[in-house]
Amino acid sequence: MILFSLSHINARSIISGLDIFRDYFSTNSYDVIGVTETWLTPGVVDEAVALDGYALVRLDRDDGRRGGGVALYIKNKFAYTRLTVTKVYAGFEYLLVRITVNGIGVTVGVVYRPPSSDTTLFIESFENLLSDIIVDTDEIVILGDFNINLFTCSSTTLSYIQRFLQL
Repeated sequence: MILFSLSHINARSIISGLDIFRDYFSTNSYDVIGVTETWLTPGVVDEAVALDGYALVRLDRDDGRRGGGVALYIKNKFAYTRLTVTKVYAGFEYLLVRITVNGIGVTVGVVYRPPSSDTTLFIESFENLLSDIIVDTDEIVILGDFNINLFTCSSTTLSYIQRFLQL
């Protein structure tokens, strides 16, 4: 049985709310914390956004646009490996790691889909990503901000979502 705790937050600039972020996660302990919209750039060193007791793995948006970026904070008690996916998946930002929890390999991912990206393209690309990584892991957990309003999306989008939830 896998027992570990996860949390996700859309930071909309982790630096601007860093004190609140650190206070919250110092009193609310999770094994893995996924962060979307970090708004970090390659010029920001890991130590500037470190969280005591956690390793930081991050993927910054590096195309000059403001916003975006994803990160995972992983409790130091877990060994992890950052997964490198050789294919390019359009329409979203993602980061994947493999953690061993109680002898079971768990792939943990954090995903951010900007609201301006095409929903259908995202769903198709995300489904392809999941299909590619599912063969190499025991369990998969995805955290993130998909920016999909299920109350207003088309029936085609809903059917795509239902399909990838069944993977």
